[in-house]
Amino acid sequence: MYNVVLIDDEALFLEGFRKKIDWNSYGFTVSASFQNPCDALRYLMENPVELVVTDIRMPFMDGLAFIKELRGFMPDVPVIILSGFSDFEYAKEAIRYQVSNYLLKPVSTEELALTLIELKEKLDEKFDKKTSAGNSEGYYSKLVENIKRSVLRNFRTASLESVALEMKMSTNYVSKIFKKVSGQNFSDYLIEVKMTNARRLIEEGSFRIYEIAYMVGYDNPKNFTRAFRNYWGDSPRECRENGFRE
Repeated sequence: MYNVVLIDDEALFLEGFRKKIDWNSYGFTVSASFQNPCDALRYLMENPVELVVTDIRMPFMDGLAFIKELRGFMPDVPVIILSGFSDFEYAKEAIRYQVSNYLLKPVSTEELALTLIELKEKLDEKFDKKTSAGNSEGYYSKLVENIKRSVLRNFRTASLESVALEMKMSTNYVSKIFKKVSGQNFSDYLIEVKMTNARRLIEEGSFRIYEIAYMVGYDNPKNFTRAFRNYWGDSPRECRENGFRE
């Protein structure tokens, strides 16, 4: 788990933001929250964290001044700033302080989730560089095993987007790691699973072609027949009548 500190001078917003999402499920835990950025700085000097989320307009110390002080002893920690619409230009000034993201209030759950997913991937990659190659390979291999398990379990409705959401990772990251470890594109693996199950169902002989198409994720039987022929060399009906080519 990566530790997070939240800073916002509005107590109600701070509490709601803390409960807005299941931080743990995205690989983060909120270690502390503060209304006063000066208190947050004192805490952070003694308790390093992996992510800081702060409002940009606060009465005690504005967000930019806070980040400037933070960079003095935590130069690399990712920072997300929260801003009202009227603060948008002001928020862009934070880029020179290496702010990772800025989110406009009110922050949607989906936007926050996507931001956390992207940040976790960057933190994981940074962590992987500090570990041995063997440990990294073990992590990636386990990840690909989980991806394949998800596809096998839900092959009818599985997609790159649905698997990435289940893994709480971006589609680009899932696609890249899957290709790197397995040597196969995710889309090709998904087709392989669908077509292998389609063959099994055809050989069982208990279902009609259009039923099999639906069972493996094709609402349009013509699209299923085209994909099936591309994969096996013959149409589903030809394979049922004449058997599969070996």
